[in-house]
Amino acid sequence: MQIITGLLGHSRITTVTGYLLLVLVATACGASAPSGTELEGSALEGSDTSAPVSGTSIPESKTSEASAAVRFAEGREGDLDLIAYSDEAGHVFLTGPKGISSSRIDPGNGFFSWPVWSPAGDRIVFSGTSLDSGEPAALYSYRQGEESPRVAFRNEPGTGAILPSMTHYPMWSPDGSRLGLVVSRQEQLAMYLLHTDNPGSAEKILERAPLYASWSGDSRYLVVHGEEEHFVVDSEGETLVTTLDGRDAQYRAPAWWPSGDRYALVAPNGDGGRDLVIADAISNKRTTLGSVESGVAFLWSPDGSTLALARSSISVGGIYDTIEFFRADGTSVGSVIDDTLIAFYWSPDSSKLAYVTLTAQPGVFRWQVLDMEDGNVQFVTEFKPSGPQITLFQFFDQFSYSHQVWSPGSDALVFAGRLVGGVISDVSGLFSGSQIIVASLDQTPSIRPIASGEMGFWSPR
Repeated sequence: MQIITGLLGHSRITTVTGYLLLVLVATACGASAPSGTELEGSALEGSDTSAPVSGTSIPESKTSEASAAVRFAEGREGDLDLIAYSDEAGHVFLTGPKGISSSRIDPGNGFFSWPVWSPAGDRIVFSGTSLDSGEPAALYSYRQGEESPRVAFRNEPGTGAILPSMTHYPMWSPDGSRLGLVVSRQEQLAMYLLHTDNPGSAEKILERAPLYASWSGDSRYLVVHGEEEHFVVDSEGETLVTTLDGRDAQYRAPAWWPSGDRYALVAPNGDGGRDLVIADAISNKRTTLGSVESGVAFLWSPDGSTLALARSSISVGGIYDTIEFFRADGTSVGSVIDDTLIAFYWSPDSSKLAYVTLTAQPGVFRWQVLDMEDGNVQFVTEFKPSGPQITLFQFFDQFSYSHQVWSPGSDALVFAGRLVGGVISDVSGLFSGSQIIVASLDQTPSIRPIASGEMGFWSPR
């Protein structure tokens, strides 16, 4: 049950979901070879932990290209096209989508993980504990133009992680000026607001467990689902937190519409049932999209045109039966995906929906991509996910706001695990244990492991 400890572990309703998914993915966690960060038969450049240095890379890659850290530090305009990833040893790296010229960016001599890009791609935050400092775990910020990461937030003594190996859950505001940060506080979780240019500015705004949230497009508001309650946080108003009407504990993350002052959430309908509604943040007028009998998860497309809704026959969700789509005004689009679904992710340009399903083989998951224009579905690959990748899938409706699996150009995916079936890469044997894998969505998808790692996330540009 360790996979649900923390972020959801304080809530009684999540135990069933965690158990069901753990049964399904137990093979995925145990079937792979022990994870590691060394290339077979080759010393890893990043073995010295005294300072940020180069890390895992593909030996036959071109060596003339600037390292990932140099590319990031230059702060160049246009595309970065970089992937931040962490490995089983607790090291954080930057690399390119072909795995070339990887660079380690953590402070060294400690355990660090869960890197998160800022919306502009000019900063990366990650969590961890430095053995050199002897102090509690911290959130670190690595910024373009700075030689090393600095502490942005430090936990109180005696507090633990919200998920296995995950000390914090950080979520950038769309303009990058603030971070919503969820941390552990004894028997509760707490949400803080941090001004990113002022590391000492952390302001505690809520204590609940579990906690889920979504930023408004203008970066002023957060809609928060805490335990059974809903709140709106106004980061600039006189009243910081407003409690909303309607309680519901059988779903996770609300979804603020990217294009205005509306958000989607689940609320009781007055007849003993539950509805998925779109609520106006100013007038509180609500548009009902339909009743929900069990667990649901939903996400707006980045352009705000479409809301994707996954429905589950399990009361608290986790494994879904269908995905259906609604327009911004609440009317149904009519399209439905029918499968045994675990997670889904909108592409940055809103033209595609990547989704993950179970296969007949225990512990094996399948990536597929729906083209929103013509309705065609593209098979991508099958794989056994790493432990952190399973966590990402379990809480995909929250992690979609912070951890990007899509490339900036909406033409590739990054994920962690081991490929299965007939998918054999000419470089897959170079990496032990769980791998960072890039799937390029050509007419025939190209699947390429690029490094040894437990989780990887694409830059926003």
